[in-house]
Amino acid sequence: MFATEAELVEVFATTLASDQSCFAELKTLQEFPHSEGRADVIGIRSDGDVFAFEAKLHRWKDCLHQAYRNSFYAHYSYVILPVSTATEAARRQHEFERRGVGLCTVETGEIKIWITAQRKEPIKMWLTRAAAEAAAPGVSDDKCKVSSRG
Repeated sequence: MFATEAELVEVFATTLASDQSCFAELKTLQEFPHSEGRADVIGIRSDGDVFAFEAKLHRWKDCLHQAYRNSFYAHYSYVILPVSTATEAARRQHEFERRGVGLCTVETGEIKIWITAQRKEPIKMWLTRAAAEAAAPGVSDDKCKVSSRG
C-alpha cells in the first residue's frame, strides 16, 4: 500500500490530525531531531504527556528499537507499520510489552492500535520539554515535570 516510509509517515501524520483519530487531541510535529536520533512524528497532549511515533515499512525490529529509545523523552512511544508488517510483528507482542512500546497501523484514513503503549516517566526531561515546545510552542514547563517521583 505504501511505496516509501515517507509516504507512510505522511499518511499517518495526516490521519493523526483528523478529528476521527484516536490521537486527535495531540498537537503534532513531523521529524523531531534530538541527540539520540530523530522521531518520525511527535505529539503532545494537553496534560503535557509527549508521544513519539516511529514508522517503518518492513524492518519492525529496528523500528521497535528506535521507539524504545524514544521512551527516554516520551511518555508514550509507538511503532507505526503497514498491516502486513504489523501482522508479523504482533506475533512478538511480548517484545513490545516488555519495552512498553505500542503498535499501530494506518490505512484508509484510520489509525488502529494493536498494542497499547505503557506510560513511562522519561529520564531525559530536558528533551521531553524540547519535544513539547517543538510540537506545541508555549507549553509551560510545569506540564512536563516528572509526576510523583520528583
